[in-house]
Amino acid sequence: MNWGLGHATRTIPIIEELLSFGNEIHLASDGHAADVLRETFPKLPLLQLPSYDPKYPSDNMIWNMATQLPKFWRTKCNEHKSIIAYGDAHKIDVVISDNRYGCFLPGAKNIFISHQLNLQVPIASALANHWHARFLNAFEEVWIPDDPNKTLSGKLSDTTYLNPKISVKYVGIQSRLKRGTRQNIFDIAVVLSGPEPQRSILEKLVTYQLKSSGLKVILVRGTINSKQIEDDVYAEVLDYAGCKKMSKIIAQSSFIVCRSGYSTLMDLKKLGGKALLIPTPGQTEQIYLANRMQTLKKAAFQHQNE
Repeated sequence: MNWGLGHATRTIPIIEELLSFGNEIHLASDGHAADVLRETFPKLPLLQLPSYDPKYPSDNMIWNMATQLPKFWRTKCNEHKSIIAYGDAHKIDVVISDNRYGCFLPGAKNIFISHQLNLQVPIASALANHWHARFLNAFEEVWIPDDPNKTLSGKLSDTTYLNPKISVKYVGIQSRLKRGTRQNIFDIAVVLSGPEPQRSILEKLVTYQLKSSGLKVILVRGTINSKQIEDDVYAEVLDYAGCKKMSKIIAQSSFIVCRSGYSTLMDLKKLGGKALLIPTPGQTEQIYLANRMQTLKKAAFQHQNE
C-alpha cells in the first residue's frame, strides 16, 4: 500500500526472510512505496499497481474518507484485476498483501498484513468494523506485525470482528532499520511522512519553529522530487533516507520528531531513542497510538495544531 512509506518499509524484512529461503519473489506497489521497494530490491520484478492517492484536505477524517470512497473502490477493483492477470501469467502460489484489499488471487494462498483490525472511528464503530471485516474474508491468514502481548498495537489489533475461520499470526516487530552505535551528532532529527497536504503543513510548521533555535537539526522529508526549502534552518536536508542512512540518522540524533504511524513506532521500538509524536490530523489510528505511547511513558505526544 502506498499510503505513506510505512507499509512498504515494514515488508522489507519479510521479503528478505522469504528470499533467504530461496523463494521467487515478485513485488507489486505504486508511487513512492514502489520506488522504495525498487531501490531496496533492484533485481526483483515489480508490478505497477493502480494508485489510491489518498488526500487529507481537512482534519475531519470521516469527511476525507467518505468523499474518496468511490475512488478507493475503483482502485480496489482495478488492483484485483491486475493481480489476477499477473498471478496467472507468473504462476503465483502465495499473495502477501499489506493493506491492499484487492490483492488476492483465487487458487493461491492469500495473506493480509495489518496491525489495525479494530478501526478507531468516532461514530458507528461496530458497523464500520463489521464492514471492514468482510473485506478480509478473501484472505486465509492475517499477519499482525506485533508480539502476542500487543506491545505496540494495543486494541487496534483486537480480532473481535474478524471471521474466526481466518488464521491470525503475530509475526513480531517488523523494521527495516539496523541498530548502530549511538552518537549525539544532531540535536533533533525531523522525520516526516504520510499523505499530502498534511505532510507539507507539518514541515512548514516545524521549519518555522526551528528558525533561530541554535539547534543542529537534520530533516528527512519523506518525499521524492519535492521543492527545495530553507537550508539555513537545517544542518542537512534529505528527501528520502534508505535503510542504512535512516538507521544512522536515528543513532546520531538525541531526539526524534515524527508522525505516530505504526511503522515509525516499530522503527523506534527497535532502535530506541526519545521522540515527540505528532499524529496526522484526523487520523484516529495515529492519535490513538500517540496517546497510548505517552500514557505508557514511551514518547511525548502533541497535536499538529498545537
